[in-house]
Amino acid sequence: MADNPPLIGDASLLPYPKSVILYAIGEILSHYERQQDTTDATDLRKPYGDIIPKMQYLSNALIYQWHDIDAEDKEVIAALNRLGFFPGWGLTFKEKYLNDERAASEAFDAELKRMNRRAAAESTDHE
Repeated sequence: MADNPPLIGDASLLPYPKSVILYAIGEILSHYERQQDTTDATDLRKPYGDIIPKMQYLSNALIYQWHDIDAEDKEVIAALNRLGFFPGWGLTFKEKYLNDERAASEAFDAELKRMNRRAAAESTDHE
């Protein structure tokens, strides 16, 4: 995903549902951020500092580039991704799928789910 990002990713081509991958990346990111904040081992701080931006990049790429593509658009999206740029006829699809407001909402929803699951787990641990 990171090495050859599509212009518009078709979420149905991902190995797991997008929400599952977002959740996993978020958990990994949170883990390394906590580790970086709490470790006194200077030899670990650099690897944590290296992986955190990579996880943030993967999360952002998944949120902003990968979407549920309408069945009638799948072939066109695949053709656009083979081109690697948006020709005039492809701008309509860029506007349709690469929507910052929708992506921000999806990112918020994913983070809210993670926070709710963590709160539920912590309340179960304290009972």
